[in-house]
Formats: sequence, C-alpha cells, structure tokens
Amino acid sequence: MDCYSIATKIVGFVVSVFVGDLVIHPVQQYLWNLLHVHYEVKPRPIGRNLARYVGLVERALYTGAVLIGAYQWFGVWLAVKVAARWRSKAGGDDVPFDNVWLLLNALSLIFGFLGGCIGLRHFPAWK
Repeated sequence: MDCYSIATKIVGFVVSVFVGDLVIHPVQQYLWNLLHVHYEVKPRPIGRNLARYVGLVERALYTGAVLIGAYQWFGVWLAVKVAARWRSKAGGDDVPFDNVWLLLNALSLIFGFLGGCIGLRHFPAWK
C-alpha cells in the first residue's frame, strides 16, 4: 500500500465523518426546530443529544465497511438501530420523528458510502 492509497483512505474518512457532520448536523437542527414549531414538541437539549456522536461513529463504520468490502455491515447496523428504536418507541405515535430519523440515517449512509468510494478511488463493484 503506497502513500497515495493511504492518503485517499484518510480523505475518504474525513469526508465521510467530518464533512458529513457539517452537512447533517445543521439539517438535524433545522428539522428538530421545524417539528418544534409545527408539532409543539419540546426541542431536544443540545448537550444531551448523542445522535450526532452516533452519526460520527456510524459514518466511519460505513466507510470502513466499503473499504474492506463488508457491505453486509450496512444491513447489520441498520437492523440494530431499528431494533433499538422500535423497543424505545413501542406504543408511541412518532411518525414525524420517524421520518426525521429515516432522513438522517439516509444521509449518514450516503456520506459513509461516498467516503468509501473516495477511499477506493472508484465506485465499488458488487458481485
């Protein structure tokens, strides 16, 4: 592995994790504020919101999965997240919140995959 290859992998992780955060976090704040106005929901305290940090970690994991070709990791991680969300929201009617959650997860997937493509220097081929 040459220095150029290592550098592109590092750039892929930086784009995935940090550029992804620069895009996703303001979108998250905007959507939460929108829910606060339209659905009269209390805004989340920013200091107690771990979703941002989970997003940082999961984008790094998605990028790593693309780089090593372990695409099943996307499904495994999403299944764990859905199970945890299902358990925490059992019996509740949180449709607007679920839509925000789905949108933010989709953005994390996109940035994780984009970082992996940058690290590989090509679009990965599935067999």
